[in-house]
Amino acid sequence: MAQPSSESLDVETLLQKAYTHFYTNQDSAYYYFNKIKTHYKNENQWEHAIASLISINRVASYNYNLNKMKSSLNELDSIWVNHEDYIQALPNHLVYKNSILYDKGVYYFETQSYAQSQKAFQDIITSLDSLPDTLHIKETSDLLSGAFNFIAKINSEAGRYNVAEQYYQKNIRFILNNKPEDKTSLYINYGLLGDLYSRTKAYKKANLLFKEALNYNLENKGNNNTIISLSQILANNYIALKQPDSANYYMQVLKNHLPVKHPLENTYYNAKAKLYLDQQNSSLALKAYQKALDLTQEKWNNQPHPEVAEYHHKIGLLHYNNNNLEKSILNYNLAIATLNQNNSQLQSNQPLLVKVLKDKAIALNQVATKEAYTNTTKTVQLAITALDSLKPTFKSEADKLLLIEDAFPLFEAGIEAAYQQYQLTNDPAFIEHAFFYSEKSKNTLLFEALLSAKATKFSMIPNELLENEKQLKSEISRLEKNIISGKQNNNHALKDKLFELKKKHWNIIKTIETNHKDYYNLKYNTQVSRLNAFQETLQEEDLAITYFYGNHALYCISLNQNSASIHKVKMSEALNNKIVSAYKNLSSPQSQVSVLATATHELYTLLVLPAIKPYKKAQRLIVIPDGLLNYLPFGSFNTQKDGLNYLITHKTIGYANSATLLMQLGETSISNRNLLALAPDFKTSNNKTLLPLPNNKKEANVILNYFNGKSLIGAQATLNHFLQENQEHGIIHLATHAVTNDKHPELSYLAFEPDTNEENLLYVSDLYNLELRTELVTLSACESGIGELKRGEGFLSLARGFYFSGTKSIASTLWKINDGATAKIMDGFYAYLSQGHPKHVALQKAKVNFIADNKQNALVHPYYWSGFIVSGNLSAINETQTHYVWGLIAFLGLVAFGITFLKTKP
Repeated sequence: MAQPSSESLDVETLLQKAYTHFYTNQDSAYYYFNKIKTHYKNENQWEHAIASLISINRVASYNYNLNKMKSSLNELDSIWVNHEDYIQALPNHLVYKNSILYDKGVYYFETQSYAQSQKAFQDIITSLDSLPDTLHIKETSDLLSGAFNFIAKINSEAGRYNVAEQYYQKNIRFILNNKPEDKTSLYINYGLLGDLYSRTKAYKKANLLFKEALNYNLENKGNNNTIISLSQILANNYIALKQPDSANYYMQVLKNHLPVKHPLENTYYNAKAKLYLDQQNSSLALKAYQKALDLTQEKWNNQPHPEVAEYHHKIGLLHYNNNNLEKSILNYNLAIATLNQNNSQLQSNQPLLVKVLKDKAIALNQVATKEAYTNTTKTVQLAITALDSLKPTFKSEADKLLLIEDAFPLFEAGIEAAYQQYQLTNDPAFIEHAFFYSEKSKNTLLFEALLSAKATKFSMIPNELLENEKQLKSEISRLEKNIISGKQNNNHALKDKLFELKKKHWNIIKTIETNHKDYYNLKYNTQVSRLNAFQETLQEEDLAITYFYGNHALYCISLNQNSASIHKVKMSEALNNKIVSAYKNLSSPQSQVSVLATATHELYTLLVLPAIKPYKKAQRLIVIPDGLLNYLPFGSFNTQKDGLNYLITHKTIGYANSATLLMQLGETSISNRNLLALAPDFKTSNNKTLLPLPNNKKEANVILNYFNGKSLIGAQATLNHFLQENQEHGIIHLATHAVTNDKHPELSYLAFEPDTNEENLLYVSDLYNLELRTELVTLSACESGIGELKRGEGFLSLARGFYFSGTKSIASTLWKINDGATAKIMDGFYAYLSQGHPKHVALQKAKVNFIADNKQNALVHPYYWSGFIVSGNLSAINETQTHYVWGLIAFLGLVAFGITFLKTKP
């Protein structure tokens, strides 16, 4: 911050000397700024005394002298308290006030007190963001830009990368609009955005920004710390990209700009260690990491700090990769102890703690003793507790998905330990442990959304606040579609508006969660179904089969009302290829049935037969797939080695996302049996991908033979009519096109009859804002059950989107279905539904009839009949679903009384 001019020659000389030493000799800089501060305090010129102290803070920040910053901030607080009226009357009081907030934010950030840091920077944004452009001066623009950057960095450190990117992009637009001449700030921001991309392993994308930022700083003799940081990350990125020559080049740039005893000297040795590892020289890598650790401990005065824990973690990983498990676990324990000693930063330490605990659990499993497996269970439980505390701090769906994916090996470690302990003891309690870990890994976002909807109903939240939140979600969805599709010009203005809308929405959610604890507690309830509670929901003929698709093994847990079993299949590239190949052949009518029969029999023998063999009486299978298994309709599996006998002909098959979600969907039944069928004909469509569907009109009319209701055909099957009618019907049948968007899953859509005056596409993002009261939605459309496959969440598909809107069960498709075959299967499906059969039984009977009717022609190929699946609440439409209600009561009882999942504590 610039110092004020003074008539005193002595002060001017002191200022010149202070700035001469600003970046080169912190002690001298402090000395001269303190002289100036004392002079102005004696003159009662408090604004100049504050400016001097702020300058001391900036010198201390540059040199990572946090003790000096703390003492300076304490002195600033004292001056402000004693002379607040005087300072508030100054023309530039906003500059002084927000400069102090900025320095506090920096101090809290460097000490990793992220909550306090974020509050300081958010206060700056609140104070300055509403200022008209005409009232912004350089200082206020700099402070606001810095606040955006630091909030982005805080979110980045916590792993909330999507939110962080939004703040960085917002700041880039702010700089370009408000201070386009400030290239230094622009390139600093490019570097920070590059760091974010590096964290998400988008190294090439990151390096484009880093090189641009570094070249600018080198050419313009920029901040030395910035050059050091950019060079170090570029070196690390090129190591990750297996480009050692480029890595060595940037290592040299780093070394050339690194003074002796510099606070960032540890980063040089960190990069050297990575370079040695790339050269497979683990001995030199260990020495470099140890040097980095020593420098880091010295930097933090041998006090516990997350940066120290990071180096213990890195050394632990190095030992693990060298198969030195004892030293690996020792260093993981040192990292955990360091993080737990740092009591003031427990919440901000959670992301790193989860990573260390995950890697420790994996190492313990490699020790492969009974004691080690017991310790794995304890370690995984600690990590799950930390993970559960983290989840409510993640507001972006993209960030939550990344968090879950990163944690997936943790759940696999827990399941492996439980499996091995079961093999050693035959104690069924360990199957319960494996079931618990499997459930924790599944459908976190969808379950949270359903709990959020329930929490909204049962919490005393003002209607005005809920309506405001709903409107914001709708506006955000509309703007996102416009930006991605490029429908409107002035993209910068749209993105700024979207950023502000999201910020308002986050603030509303924060207000609701802060002021309504009952809502918060129910929304973020981390309890999942226990095995015995889920068993109570099963009927005598039911067998539930839940899969966990890990990195090293595929685990399968089977359970009926009274017992459970577990088996394990070693993961291999060959298995993955078999599943992918089977899907390709199933979804193509040109594939050979004999080849398909052989392939699916192999999968049946490997994945299904061991699960069902102990349960001779089981006739109805509830499959909870995971990973690539989401692509496969299990009914198409051939059960005979030398013949052809599809599993669907003797087993009923339904699907669920998770046991916990299935119990949630069974909480209430919907008595409305009225059916709404829509069948657009697309004859007037200009969209070449939306071709006419010749059989969908017949399909829609035929199913109305079995249920009361109405059909909207051709020109009547518009999106507007659907939105008007859906609340009046408990069953919805949509015989239309579905189009998936893998790049932006929220922009996958169902197409309705084109209307010149209205939108005709229903996007997944629209479903999040729709409130349906339906027992069943049938998506008789191409690939309606397919979308981007995400670990733990399954397909981000249109079918999944309908669960968000409140649907109890969904019939959907796994590939592009022939609409002639679809019409016949749907006729049978609804006929059997109307007779009171459970949904999966009704679909099985319809498929078996279709196979029998076409056994002498090409339509017997599984392409024509097996792609339809039904998932969710599988009960008959006219049942009261009492068994599900009792199961849910048992589940909620666990929550109420805080019963843990373990019979014996790990």
